[in-house]
Amino acid sequence: MNQLVCAARSAWLDAHHVLVAAGTGLEQLAVLLAPIFVTAQRSRAAALIARRGRRATGTIDNRAEPRQLALVERGYALGAVAGLHFHHHQLDAEIAAPQAKIDAVRVAHVVALTPQDELVMVRQFRHGPRVVTLEIPGGLVDPGETPEEAAARELIEETGYRAGRLASLGSLNPNPALFGNRCHMQVALDCVPAGAIQNSATEETLVELVPLAVLPDLLRDGAIDHALVVAALYAFELWRARARSASDI
Repeated sequence: MNQLVCAARSAWLDAHHVLVAAGTGLEQLAVLLAPIFVTAQRSRAAALIARRGRRATGTIDNRAEPRQLALVERGYALGAVAGLHFHHHQLDAEIAAPQAKIDAVRVAHVVALTPQDELVMVRQFRHGPRVVTLEIPGGLVDPGETPEEAAARELIEETGYRAGRLASLGSLNPNPALFGNRCHMQVALDCVPAGAIQNSATEETLVELVPLAVLPDLLRDGAIDHALVVAALYAFELWRARARSASDI
């Protein structure tokens, strides 16, 4: 089994070097193929650990925390907003599998509410599922911006609405298995139209005002299925419950 793990790692590294040497376009293909090799090696390593009487996570039964020893780190630039790093972790002398980490910039999402208790949402085409989705406004936090400033900017750029006041709903990690950045969530109250939508060249958003009362139905029916959007809406509901109990709104 150890030979299979080493062979898979060697095949990935050989393929990667060939693709990188062939040019920038193929280098991106190498980055896209990386998770396939990582998954194969992780599965084989987990099987080896299980056969030795250890948990599938690689944690020794009498240890409080799993061991983690970073041996090698390689970095690859994916563009202006993200980079990919490979960390080679070793649990014991026979297992050394690469783990991928995506270093992306911070993100800000904003749950925007009008005085009529309508959520200011956007419909836009998403390239991952290749469908038009229903989401809350959001985007990257620019250098020098606070999450609150980014949320206010994204709101007016994507919807043309301006917030009367903003408050933080906290932040979370998009996916700790791969990402090291944070997604900051804001609530924007008393939102009113303030101008035209200011989409960039890479996006097109259409505003949809959603009555707050129908939000549970949209979530149950899967009309809103962006995980980070659902998380922000849940954080918003928790915030509303606390605010009502404190008689702030």
